[in-house]
Amino acid sequence: MNAPSANTPQIHDDLHFVVVALLTGAINLREFRRWISRVIEQSPAEDLPDILFDLMEINDQLVMQRARGLSARHAASELTSANSPLQALAAIAYLRDPSLGKLRHPELTALKARATLTERRAILERFETLFPTIVLPLSWKAP
Repeated sequence: MNAPSANTPQIHDDLHFVVVALLTGAINLREFRRWISRVIEQSPAEDLPDILFDLMEINDQLVMQRARGLSARHAASELTSANSPLQALAAIAYLRDPSLGKLRHPELTALKARATLTERRAILERFETLFPTIVLPLSWKAP
């Protein structure tokens, strides 16, 4: 899990991506906290945004509340936007845990999830860069 320098705008872009990954279910709270810990460990203390420390304190209940709000607000606009990582992260969530994926993203099927990741390869690569220890099931690739 690469942690960029907090001194650059990249940390904010990565933080947004990681938060969306958490809210879509592509990562769990433990993986989210591990990523934040790595950023904190690899960055000078004076460069760290305070929000990182606040985010370490969130709990499962708050994440689920925010995820429900995210789904309701962004279903039409964000999930269909070409620039949004939501669709690909929802596909990752589905493929990592199909039972949870079906609950959070009922519009997805395994076929749609695989197609989304094939089309949105850059999002998958970014996910793999930020979370190199998370390995998607080999079955995600289209035959």
